[in-house]
Amino acid sequence: YTMKYELILMLAVLLCSCVPVQTSINEAISFSTLMQGIHSQTRFERGELVVRDRLAWNKLQQQLVSQVAPYPPNIDFDKEMVVAVFYGEALSGGYKIDIDWVTETDDELIVHVREEVPGEGCFTTEALTYPYHVIRMNVSEKKLVFVREPVRFTCD
Repeated sequence: YTMKYELILMLAVLLCSCVPVQTSINEAISFSTLMQGIHSQTRFERGELVVRDRLAWNKLQQQLVSQVAPYPPNIDFDKEMVVAVFYGEALSGGYKIDIDWVTETDDELIVHVREEVPGEGCFTTEALTYPYHVIRMNVSEKKLVFVREPVRFTCD
């Protein structure tokens, strides 16, 4: 009979000690596009780049376009940073890469990237392309995590 009460008491303690864990909520972070295209001066490999200083920003611009724009965006690297994603080499036109949104958790920034790929039946140019997307956003020391989602579109 006492064993029954002890079992009930243990079960009650176990149930009361199960407190839900607070999970971090993803908060949307604003950003703006600086450059986006499919051709660049440099054949970038597939990847990502975070730029935190003017020297690296000038180098990236020169690699993307034949010459730096006469009035390149003024970026205060004490307050902002530049994030770039590269698709890598695509064997034809019709490929595109987009940073759709950025969210923030307690310890990281998550960059959501959509990679558009032409489906069967799509007419594309027969040329190598190197899609890229470059954004500016508020500076953060948090780890950046890139989540890529391939999307095949149809051309019926």
